[in-house]
Amino acid sequence: MCQGAVCHESGMNSGLNERSTDAEVSHAFMGERLVTSTEQPSVQFLASPQPNPVSQRASVGTLRVALAEDNPGDVFLVREALAFHNVKAQLTVKTDGEEMLHFIQRIESGDVPCPDVVLLDLNLPKYGGEALLKRMRESPACNGVPVVIVTSSDSPKDRQTAAQLGASSYFRKPTDFDEFLKLGAIVKSIVNDRID
Repeated sequence: MCQGAVCHESGMNSGLNERSTDAEVSHAFMGERLVTSTEQPSVQFLASPQPNPVSQRASVGTLRVALAEDNPGDVFLVREALAFHNVKAQLTVKTDGEEMLHFIQRIESGDVPCPDVVLLDLNLPKYGGEALLKRMRESPACNGVPVVIVTSSDSPKDRQTAAQLGASSYFRKPTDFDEFLKLGAIVKSIVNDRID
């Protein structure tokens, strides 16, 4: 089911579901994480995987973005970050690693088109983000898709593993709303680099 620019193939957790309004998601998230902080987000750009041309768009000027994220608040923030930077996107949300693995398999079988960019949380239920990134890089259908790791982890080991597996960028989720919005600029930059 699609709501706005976000497509859901299953319900979300934490008492929110695919029919929750942005205000409900925002409210639920703000009560948990959004606080003013002096903590700075950590953004690290990594070497891009082998370049492949950007796949045909969902519609002219619209990017297909796959998001593997189990936190509804973070889904809302990703959507806001893309909108803030005028990234017109068809956002497909997978709420656990198993759903994302199934999505990759559907890409390989030709059932769904390859996304233009993937936003991948490392700490997903059922199947971890590192294993998904490795699986994507081994897939002939989507091995060249840019993958941005979007995670709360600031572990040097996680950063190193993501780099070794071919992540395009590593974005540590900040606690500050304005800092989270920078994710939209990262997506825009990665996609623009692939078009040029």
